[in-house]
Parts: sequence; structure tokens; C-alpha cells
Amino acid sequence: MTSRTPAPLVLAVLLAAPAAFAADAPTREVRFRSPDGFKLTATYLPAAKGKTTVILLHGLGAGRHEWDRFIAVLADNGLGALALDFRGHGESDPPPFTTFRSPEAWGKLRKDVDGAVDFLEDEGVPVSRMSIVGASIGANLALKAAAGNRRIAAVALLSPGKDYQGVTLEPEIGSFKRPLLLAASRTDPYSFDTVQELKGKLGGKSRPLRFLDAGSGHGVEMLDSGLAEELVSWLHRPDQPRKARASFR
Repeated sequence: MTSRTPAPLVLAVLLAAPAAFAADAPTREVRFRSPDGFKLTATYLPAAKGKTTVILLHGLGAGRHEWDRFIAVLADNGLGALALDFRGHGESDPPPFTTFRSPEAWGKLRKDVDGAVDFLEDEGVPVSRMSIVGASIGANLALKAAAGNRRIAAVALLSPGKDYQGVTLEPEIGSFKRPLLLAASRTDPYSFDTVQELKGKLGGKSRPLRFLDAGSGHGVEMLDSGLAEELVSWLHRPDQPRKARASFR
């Protein structure tokens, strides 16, 4: 593996969550374990019959509640959600994320996604009807987890980076053939440059691929700049090609 300069510590920008979910979304708090034994806490919204369930992965230092407003949007569209507190974050098992000192420690968070998939299967959700949306380091972890489970339907990466705490996009990004969405904003140069470079690298290959210029913000914050509606539309039919509202130049 080639050596990399670690990216700076990036704390996710939190969306201000409302006191309650819009449309009285029927969510519930659930707990389950990762394959390596960590007890994890998540917010679960069952999907309407035949609809996709979206596993939502937060950014570094954040937690599942940064997705609360987006879960309400998913509920309004019949889509399900499982928003996870990674180990060391929120109400999931310690030690706290501030003690993670190596890429290996951060990389183990992908096992939490495996636990989320297992939980949804136990709930009767087929893996083929699961997609993953990740923000910031959660985006990189979403790609890693989906690459390890070929039945995951689609993946959306909000503000991915070449290297967040040693969690990289390589080598998985080059060989990922399922529907993939990448979004970044010009106010976030590190992620924007990453996605711009990936567009040049991946754009000419035959795969269901979409790039979005989100306008402003980092990670989940970009949903406030109009990305939420486009992301939901994509989640309904991620295999359908669409023209991005703005190109990366």
C-alpha cells in the first residue's frame, strides 16, 4: 500500500434536528451487535412494502441524530432507514472515538455496518433492497462495507475524501460496478477535489454513476442545500442514468 499523508481530523457538521420527526415517522430505537461484539444503537424506520431501506452512516464525532431530518424525508417517500451510532459514538459501546489511534481502529467501524445489515435481515429486509448513504468518513466506510457485500443495491457518498483517518476509497472505488452517487460542495475543497478527481477517473466507464455538486456544506449539512430531494429520487431508482444539476469543473 502506498503511503499517504493522513487527512486532518474532520468533525461532521450537524444538522439541527427537530424535536420530533415530520409526518410522525414511525421510528424506533433499536440495539444490536456488530460481528465482533460491540453493542450498537440505531434509529429504525421500516420501509413501505417493496421499498428500499437506507443504512445511514454519520461523520466523525457525530451520531445517528444528524440524519433525523432526512429520515423524515425518507418516511414521506415510503423509504426505510437505519441510522447507526458507530462504536465510540452516540449511545453505542465505548471506548470513545477520541481514543482511536490508528487506521485499523477506524477501519473496524465497517463491521458495525455488517451488524446493521444483519439486523435488517432479521427484520425481514432482503439485502437486495438495502442501500447505504454515508457522510464524510461514513462515506468512505459505506464504500468499504458495500464492496464487501455484493448484494447491497447502491451506495451514495456525501463528501467522501481520499483519506479520512486512514480509511481510504482505494482500491474499492475503481472496481465498484453497482449504482454509485458521489456528492460534494465547493465550500469543502478537500472532498470537492476528491470527487472531481474521481469524476475524471470513473466518468468514462460503463457503470450506473452519478456526480452532484451540492452547492455548500460538508456531509449531512449538504442536504440543506437542496440535495435531499435529488438523493431521494436517486434512491428510488439508482440504476437509472440522470443528468446532474451541476457539473464538476
